[in-house]
Amino acid sequence: MVRLRRTPCGSQTAGVQIAEFALILPLLLTMAVAVMDFGTAANMRQKLSNAAREGARFGATQPTFDVDRAGVTPHSTNAVSEVVFDYLVNAHVLPSAGQGSCAPSAANAFMSTDGTSTWTYVYSNCPYTLTIRINRNFTLGSTTQGTMLVGTKVEVDYPYQWQLGRFIGLIAPGSTQFSGATLLAGEAVMPNLY
Repeated sequence: MVRLRRTPCGSQTAGVQIAEFALILPLLLTMAVAVMDFGTAANMRQKLSNAAREGARFGATQPTFDVDRAGVTPHSTNAVSEVVFDYLVNAHVLPSAGQGSCAPSAANAFMSTDGTSTWTYVYSNCPYTLTIRINRNFTLGSTTQGTMLVGTKVEVDYPYQWQLGRFIGLIAPGSTQFSGATLLAGEAVMPNLY
């Protein structure tokens, strides 16, 4: 007579639990990476907005007599771009001078052709291309007496490289639909004091 050996009920479910965990683990890790990635992107956007605010605040205190000279990059806009750049270095968005070749330079500035006195600074030697646009003659509106209010507008654009795409590439090799960068922007306007 052949006797069947009875297995405890718990040993059968342990194998099922391990298999279920192996199936659900990639989904849980993807969700964790997505939450961290979106949090990092929101933090980066806040840093860009703060940098634009610092630049606009500094620019609003600078005189504007050098803005309308044709063909010359104004010293005041150079100073504003350096304030924004330094803020981003101190906020660890950009590498410091000792960690890379990302450095401010007035040679990378050009004036817009639309007549708005907007100066654009492009730093392409950073890990990703940083763009700072500064308009020292931005019209805010007019007062009740009819005088025009003019201010300094600073815009900062920086592409955010998503880590979620790299992680999904590890789980599903060959999937490139999640790779790439999203352009994050910060903007601020302050009325000029001079």
